[in-house]
Amino acid sequence: MIASVLFMVLTLVVALVQDGYTTQASAGPIVVDGDTATRIVTTHPGDDSLVIAGASGLYANDGAGWSTIGPVPPSGHIAATGDGAALLLAGDHSHCMLGGPGTSLHRSDDGGQTWTPVPGSLDYRPIAIWAEPAIALASSCAGLQSSFDGGLTWSPLASIEPGWDFTAFAEIPQADGSGPLVLVGLTSEG
Repeated sequence: MIASVLFMVLTLVVALVQDGYTTQASAGPIVVDGDTATRIVTTHPGDDSLVIAGASGLYANDGAGWSTIGPVPPSGHIAATGDGAALLLAGDHSHCMLGGPGTSLHRSDDGGQTWTPVPGSLDYRPIAIWAEPAIALASSCAGLQSSFDGGLTWSPLASIEPGWDFTAFAEIPQADGSGPLVLVGLTSEG
């Protein structure tokens, strides 16, 4: 069951909207040098590259083809900046109401070549990260977390109560270049 869900999630779907109708066609799983994608890296909005993680490595496609950019990253969700993915975060949290083993948040500042655990950041799921001004967002069972030093230290966003789980994310472009301004979708596990 889990394998079929991963296949469905990691299968490219091509959608064509024409005359008010949408047509979808499966393009198959993403496979690089025999390694099937297990995770898609969340990159900065507007970044044209696609970054994936497989069982054998970390890969990027900038439109010209796939290249290996690093070893297998730590488990969990992966978020990257939009500057060629130099800064990455990887981690996850268990189901908040069910508990489970904790996962350390890991950080890479060399494009995924090396990863180091971030002290004091157990059970953080990275959502987004911006290289400038070094802002990162993560979800945890204690609520939405923010970092203003590229993911090295974290603090909760006081305006969102604990007990909500992150489900969606979107950046809203600002005409004056300020920001980032983000919308975060949340759901309760209760």
